[in-house]
Amino acid sequence: MGKNQRTRKARREEEEKRIQEVIKRKQNEKNYWINFWRRSSFWIYTVCLILSLAYPFLLPTLDRAQYRNMNEAIIHTSMGDITVSLYNMDAPKTTDNFVKLSRSGYYNGLLFHRVIKDFMIQGGDPKGDGTGGESAWGGEFEDEINADSLGLDKILVKDASFLKGLHNEEDLTNFAGYSVKEFYKSQGFNYNEKLNSHKLNTGSLAMANSGPNTNGSQFFIVTGGEMPHLDGRHTVFGQVTSGMDVATAISEVSTNEQDNKPTSPVTINSIEIK
Repeated sequence: MGKNQRTRKARREEEEKRIQEVIKRKQNEKNYWINFWRRSSFWIYTVCLILSLAYPFLLPTLDRAQYRNMNEAIIHTSMGDITVSLYNMDAPKTTDNFVKLSRSGYYNGLLFHRVIKDFMIQGGDPKGDGTGGESAWGGEFEDEINADSLGLDKILVKDASFLKGLHNEEDLTNFAGYSVKEFYKSQGFNYNEKLNSHKLNTGSLAMANSGPNTNGSQFFIVTGGEMPHLDGRHTVFGQVTSGMDVATAISEVSTNEQDNKPTSPVTINSIEIK
């Protein structure tokens, strides 16, 4: 074999060797990625990454999901039991506040300090005079009301007879052509269109307040039918399902004329969350 032939053979062998190395390297790379996809660590990392990216969007759903198990409250009073179905999804923070205060024993032994026949019974104030109480987080918290779901965006002030005598006549005249929703917003009320609010009617459980976003611990139960003048101004977070006769009986007890406080104490013994 001549020198040139040996040189060409050596080159062919080198080229074949290089090609084989390239093929082997590509095969190794292919096997690496195949094995990588099969590794449990890869899937754990992937799932964690997806969850971390999705968490901000899932949080509202997760927050609301925790309230689905808090369906019912039994208010044990000195005159009998009142069972209430809670609007966990429609007023989640308000419900959470009520549940936390109830489970902590906050309401135990407190009075129904204000009762008015054919209207409502009010309790939840540790001072017993309507001036006290705070939320489960301390202080006050915002309303949870959707004025649109109550129809207040479609009722004009001039047609809302329930406003007369409760508000300044000049204000009612100035807002005559505006909706009740707009009128209330001018007074500081803010609304959440994502919620589904309920009108106040017999058996409604709602937060007592001293104006917009002043919710604390006090609540009331309506005993006297529809209360359109309160719609859009108080967060409704439950409905009496049994024991309405007890609530009505409480509303009919003898009271002081000055402050509507029962002459003989009517107490909340405890509130049981189901």
